[in-house]
Amino acid sequence: MKKLAPFILAHRKAVVLVIIVLTLVLGYCIKDLRVDPDIINYLPDTDPVVKLSSYINQEYGGNLLAMVALENPDLFTPAGLQELAALTSRLEQVEGVLSVTSLTNILDIKGEDGFIEIGPAIELDYLPATPAGFEELKTYLLSKKLYRGKLLSEDATTTLLICRLQDDTDQVRTTRAIIKAAEEMDLQGQLYYGGLPFYQQAISETILGDLKILTPVVSLLIILTLYLSFRTLNGVILPLLSVLVSAVWTLGLMSLVNVPLTIITDVIPVILIAVGSAYGIHVLNSFYQSPSTGNAIEQAGATLQKIGIALLLAAVTTIAGFVSFIFGSYLTMIQQFG
Repeated sequence: MKKLAPFILAHRKAVVLVIIVLTLVLGYCIKDLRVDPDIINYLPDTDPVVKLSSYINQEYGGNLLAMVALENPDLFTPAGLQELAALTSRLEQVEGVLSVTSLTNILDIKGEDGFIEIGPAIELDYLPATPAGFEELKTYLLSKKLYRGKLLSEDATTTLLICRLQDDTDQVRTTRAIIKAAEEMDLQGQLYYGGLPFYQQAISETILGDLKILTPVVSLLIILTLYLSFRTLNGVILPLLSVLVSAVWTLGLMSLVNVPLTIITDVIPVILIAVGSAYGIHVLNSFYQSPSTGNAIEQAGATLQKIGIALLLAAVTTIAGFVSFIFGSYLTMIQQFG
């Protein structure tokens, strides 16, 4: 440390320039940082649950089903069924949606007089002309196990639209497009969303929401603490600037090595700001308490030589704590966090 401190101070302009360049480069890389909301990816590939989920997805596409529920007490009316048909058609046009199954396009199989008749469950061009006719249609659909409790609720006020997504689609982006398309129609009924793709979309929004809220909040708290401690502008800016730089570097490196943000790693900027600010506080506190030499550069060098080893050892213990997550955790997201 006796050699390192003078070297840093002697080449301080070059050091600052290198830090600025690296910060800009890694900050630019953050734009490609992925958000991984898939909880299956948080488990090791060898986990039995992961293997089962992968098998179901490959064989049946279970992970690619996004469900939209339309609740409308007046579903079995001309306006209600036309609204359902319009919603079905609109969702089919969403980019990333492979197909949509609803009461208005599903095929119905009937057996009459020894013959099998296949046709639409609801023929939109030949809707009943009277309320009694709609009641008869509703009764028929509820009598079929294929529809009752699956595409149509027991009270016939809620129906399900099953959106099958394309294999290579961005599920989060597609589910957002589904929600936007459905809500732009200004439907009379109430919409609800379900299925793993919508679950992932909710997790993704939670992760990004945490970053947008927690990072400014912790920064403001750190600023307040630093101001109350040092009562100087440098006492606020320098510790905060160092941890913000470290947060940018970390997120940029995560993007470069393809480590995504998860429900755990989204707190990394907050952890870095909270934990990392302590090092800057120790340096400034030692600097302000050391006898003034009249030369700030010499005083800074003496400060670094005095507490450099202590800071290094403190950093090593912190590193060891986070490294333990890599080797001691079963969950992939905890390993990535470490």
